[in-house]
Amino acid sequence: MDSVSISTGNSIVYSESGSIERAKLSRFFSKLLDEAAQLGCDNLNFKCEGELLSAALIKNGTEVKSVSLKPLWFDPIVNWLVERADPFSLSRLTVTNAGEGSGECLVRVGAKLARFDVNLKRGLKGIRKIELAGLRILAIDAILEPLKLSSYSKGALDSLIRSEHGLILVAAPEPAGLDRAVSLMLALTPALNLTGVDLAQQREVITKLAATDLVVVGVKGVDSIDTILKLRELGYDYSQLDLAGALTLGFVQQVCKACARETIIDSTQLEHLPDVIKPHKGATYLVGRGCEQCNTTGYGSWIALQNVVSVDDPIRNILRNGAEHKALLEILYERGLTSILEDGVRKALAKFTTLEAVFKVARVMPDIYLRHLTMRRNSKPSSVVPEARIAVHDEFFIKNGSDLASAQVTTPKQIFRAGTVEGGADENSPLFSVSRLGKVREKSTILVVEDDKDQREILDLVFRTANYDVVLATDGMDALEKLKDEVPDLIVTDLMMPRMDGVQLVKQLKAHPIYKQLPVLVLTVLSDSDKEYELLDLGADDYCEKTVQRKILLKRVEKVLMR
Repeated sequence: MDSVSISTGNSIVYSESGSIERAKLSRFFSKLLDEAAQLGCDNLNFKCEGELLSAALIKNGTEVKSVSLKPLWFDPIVNWLVERADPFSLSRLTVTNAGEGSGECLVRVGAKLARFDVNLKRGLKGIRKIELAGLRILAIDAILEPLKLSSYSKGALDSLIRSEHGLILVAAPEPAGLDRAVSLMLALTPALNLTGVDLAQQREVITKLAATDLVVVGVKGVDSIDTILKLRELGYDYSQLDLAGALTLGFVQQVCKACARETIIDSTQLEHLPDVIKPHKGATYLVGRGCEQCNTTGYGSWIALQNVVSVDDPIRNILRNGAEHKALLEILYERGLTSILEDGVRKALAKFTTLEAVFKVARVMPDIYLRHLTMRRNSKPSSVVPEARIAVHDEFFIKNGSDLASAQVTTPKQIFRAGTVEGGADENSPLFSVSRLGKVREKSTILVVEDDKDQREILDLVFRTANYDVVLATDGMDALEKLKDEVPDLIVTDLMMPRMDGVQLVKQLKAHPIYKQLPVLVLTVLSDSDKEYELLDLGADDYCEKTVQRKILLKRVEKVLMR
């Protein structure tokens, strides 16, 4: 390819010599940090004095090795590190006019990432220093933990990271988030950073670069599909462009764990959400009260909401055939793609952050997602057979022992005022008596999946005492067999079981054309927010520790059935 340069105003964003320079720095740092890790070093210091630039590897305060470099490399090293400032750090690495600054960085080292603190100092007589302290070599999955990735997002992001060439579009709703998003992608890959380039004017150059190199361009945006399709408006030919994919991130702060308290989501917050993703009334999340540890803010470190698309052959063919947003969304949504706002609501309900924090980066759901979700909801088959079809609203509850012809409407106020439904059973009675297949039941049926005999018998007793019918299964495989004979109103399953555990069972259920509509409540001895998010992301309706009080467990069951 001919020698080219790309500039914005007076600033050169890309040049062939600059590309070679950055590639050399990437190889240099990867080799140096890997050697430092092997020697057990915790610090790496650069010192520029006059015509000498040296890099020293430090272990427990003692220099174990040093190398000499040309002083002209000092400023490129600073700029290269700033580009890779840790996106999850509360204090971002920036450089003052005096050439000083501090913060954390992430740099790719082989198949892992190095995280370290950076201190930029300027001393007397023009001496300049870069101190890299607290060197840690970590697995990429550990670094990406704050993203709280779903299984789909993890697979799509892994595909982007593994790309050897192609264009990666990185988007964020606001400028500060875009800086963080680009930094993350540069830390994860050896990509060229062309953020700031005019995509329309430099179309031919970017197309050529993407054919041989991995290229990152940061743009403002709220949806990866929309970002990809805008390339067509700018004149790009999808049959000529090597497009790896797009990543959209919205950075929000995590609730401070030291002062977090569970509370019901304020109804005024729910008013901002479309009905298709609105949590049920009474849904809870964590809110930080403010403490010394979080400087009374109620928030801690950064996490991210994401919307990521990896362009594989099926998606590439759809793009080349001139598909619009709807066609792409129909395929990608089935794979697991969600909008930034949907991901934010999920993470708030999983108690990672708050809706208030989510609304700072995503207050509006793209119309195409809203229409798609509304269409999906309206096209779902009725849970009642056609011969006995009735309109069931939030305030519709059927008396115990009644039939469809005598079904009555009872408001939640009437139910909870005296703790009973007039003419019905006591306060432990289930609210519904019609099965999901339209069969009229005197009681709701719960399928209990538990491998421990004693635990199984206890749960059987608890639910039968509360006026539920109970079917018992010893593990996930047994549960699937029991479903062939009786489809329950709710499945309550243990997490850790032989043959087929709770996670595998939820996956099987949610992939089944009929059973995917069944609500699932998972019981486990583990107290793990990440595991909770994984289960909810797979489609479980609720998650509860086995040590929970009996009355709380019954209330959770009641709430799931109401939903």
